[in-house]
Amino acid sequence: MANKKLVDYIARQIKKGQTEAMTRRILLQHGWTKSAIIEGFSEAKRNRYGSYMDPIKGNKKPSKRRPLKQTKNLSNKYRDKFEPANPKHNSKTLKIVMVALIPLIIVLIVMLLFVNGLI
Repeated sequence: MANKKLVDYIARQIKKGQTEAMTRRILLQHGWTKSAIIEGFSEAKRNRYGSYMDPIKGNKKPSKRRPLKQTKNLSNKYRDKFEPANPKHNSKTLKIVMVALIPLIIVLIVMLLFVNGLI
């Protein structure tokens, strides 16, 4: 039997319209095993939430948008597995931005000097 909190989380994401692939990716990123995720989706589909699963067939029920803070009600034990970590600046991204900005600044300075007749 799948973890009830996992099944409930999956059901909420489905109701919000999040794709199964996106939900799986988020759960994997937060420490859930593939087997637990598969079992959770199977139980969510089988037991209670089948009518939300196939929007192509037109049986998706409309859902109300709910703020993400609903996941705050989870116990601390499971919260980290569900909620994405705060985004941090990647040092590789920062290096790429700096490498792109420095030549641009140099070109602008040279253009200003040229326009003012200083070169």
